[in-house]
Amino acid sequence: LGGAQEASAAAERTLRQAEDARGATEREVQAVQEQVAGARRNIQEREAEVRAAANDRAALTSNRTRLQAQLDALEQAEQMLVGFTDGARFLLEPTRQSRLGIRGALSRMLQLPAELETAVAASLGDALESVMIDASNLAEALAALDTADAGRAVLMPLEGNAVPRPGGMADPELLGVAAQLVQASGEARTAVSALLGATYVVRTREAAMRLRPSLAPHERLVTLRGEVFRGDGLVTAGKSPSLSILSRPRQQRELVESLEDIETRAARLETRVTAADDNLNRARADLARLEQSLEHARRDMEGAQTAEHHARLESDRQSRMVEWHSGRLKEFEDEHRATEAHATELRNLVLSFESAAQEATEALTQLNTELSQQN
Repeated sequence: LGGAQEASAAAERTLRQAEDARGATEREVQAVQEQVAGARRNIQEREAEVRAAANDRAALTSNRTRLQAQLDALEQAEQMLVGFTDGARFLLEPTRQSRLGIRGALSRMLQLPAELETAVAASLGDALESVMIDASNLAEALAALDTADAGRAVLMPLEGNAVPRPGGMADPELLGVAAQLVQASGEARTAVSALLGATYVVRTREAAMRLRPSLAPHERLVTLRGEVFRGDGLVTAGKSPSLSILSRPRQQRELVESLEDIETRAARLETRVTAADDNLNRARADLARLEQSLEHARRDMEGAQTAEHHARLESDRQSRMVEWHSGRLKEFEDEHRATEAHATELRNLVLSFESAAQEATEALTQLNTELSQQN
């Protein structure tokens, strides 16, 4: 029984240890499952980042393609001198420019805010298509136009042109003298002053009509809508057909700047896309590692559950062995007590017999004595 009890106690300890091990593996499985769930959520977030970056890249690529197409169209129009007269295109051909001392088109030498383009184009009129030429080559250029029957052209000789001096004029809507509002390269500065030095730019038609009585005969007022009020009384209105010639260089500059900005943004976006892809790949690697850890933890848990099951079976078997031995011991004890009781009865019976035998012996001795005395 002692051995059975020791074996049962050892089996119980083994069972407790197996239960503890099983509980630990179950907690480990639960912890790894939570990590796996977190890793899957992380992958979803990283995939969303990759999709967002890809969408942004697609939008940026589409915008770049659109702007590049616009720039190509403008550059082609500029190369083909769209909007210029036939005579101007004839003189601006590269082979003639150097031979005739052609410096270029006036419109290409001007820089001004977009809001002033309509006003300046209206003020310049046909002069917007002026071909800048060295004064010494003017006669040769005129002869070339006549000989080739190339059409009409407006020529602006680069010489000491008289620059009109604007008079004094004040109004809240007066923006200033057109020549001072336009930026031009050094060699075109004198021409701009000659052409626009007597032109005032105002915001509205109402302002032009207020200031019109103050104009000298050689001065003009022009509104931002392109309405020209001359000092001699003539008024010119309507959209200028040469506006595109003046706005084209600005549009080209803006498109180039926009494309450069897109390239900068595209480089940053590529970095972002690469980072998003790297983050997604790391998240997937983390998930694979955690899923492998989860599989190992589950196998450990299954092993612990199996060990606990076997330990429980062994503990139950040892408990039954203790019960069986305890039952047998009780039977032995009961038998021993019965045997002891029977032995006691036998001893008492022997004592009774011995006492009776003693009494009989004594009676026989007494009888013999009496018989001897009678004889």
